[in-house]
Amino acid sequence: MAIYFVNNTENVNNIKLNCLFYFADKMSIKEYVFPISRQDYFAYEYGPSPVSIRNNIINAFNLNDIFIKNSDGFFNTIPGIFFVDGEFCNNDLTILDSIINEFKTIT
Repeated sequence: MAIYFVNNTENVNNIKLNCLFYFADKMSIKEYVFPISRQDYFAYEYGPSPVSIRNNIINAFNLNDIFIKNSDGFFNTIPGIFFVDGEFCNNDLTILDSIINEFKTIT
């Protein structure tokens, strides 16, 4: 999901990525009872954060194997890293696209 969000929205940083996950999971729970990310959430000072992303950031992994930060502090996907849509059903992709359309340009 993180790759999909970074590739399809603008100005993604840690906080925006957490928000995108949260809103996608919220919409998925509302529509289909289960969160897309299958994650538990941590109460972070800037809002809810999926535990696995929060843990990766805390452990200094900082998503560096997938993303690089540009000079403005926003993420770009490392060349050669691609989103695998076969891991998501059509309903999941519809939700992801809906979240992207709503928050694409918001920082």
